[in-house]
Amino acid sequence: MDALKKLGRKVGATMLALTMTNSAIADTVTYFHNDISGSPLAATDPAGNLLWRENYKPYGEKLTRSAASSANTIGFHGKAHDDGTGLSYMGARYYNPVLGRFMGVDPVDFQIENLHSFNRYTYANNNPYKYVDPDGRYAHLLVAMVYALTALSATLTIQTALNGFSQHGQGDVSIGPLSFPGSDIDRSSQWQKASESSSGHSPPKDSTKSPEKK
Repeated sequence: MDALKKLGRKVGATMLALTMTNSAIADTVTYFHNDISGSPLAATDPAGNLLWRENYKPYGEKLTRSAASSANTIGFHGKAHDDGTGLSYMGARYYNPVLGRFMGVDPVDFQIENLHSFNRYTYANNNPYKYVDPDGRYAHLLVAMVYALTALSATLTIQTALNGFSQHGQGDVSIGPLSFPGSDIDRSSQWQKASESSSGHSPPKDSTKSPEKK
């Protein structure tokens, strides 16, 4: 019986230690700050303290390899990166950022209008300044993707701001990295009325209305 009690206490202590460890891991939150292609340039903790910085060459090879970021497995384009092999898993195939080439044949057939597609291992049409290939199948114009994401963000944010205008009379509009403070509708209309009263002028009447019948 004593042996069973000791075993039970050991199992209980082990389970408690595992639970505390898992709780500590679960409470660890890291915020990634990415560039327009999704590559993490920095990471911060919940308090806003900088944990590490990273930079990349045009084809995705890391320029800085700090000890603080050694545990980070998110790399170029926000894809999983394996330091052991130096490869990134893009989705459809693996990619070598040092060579600037995919390690497998393109699963999508070549396009006659795109000469770069005849090279079955090329990345971003051999022009990472202009194109991105986020999943290893198609090269997309980087600027077009940014505009599309910005337009989507602007549409959603402006709609939210308009809802804020109708409910609260003020709001903010942000488009991509830009932010425009919303005006206070009630105050601006009151200011306009006050200025009209002080000047002795009233707003012009609508001349298109037909005269009332007597």
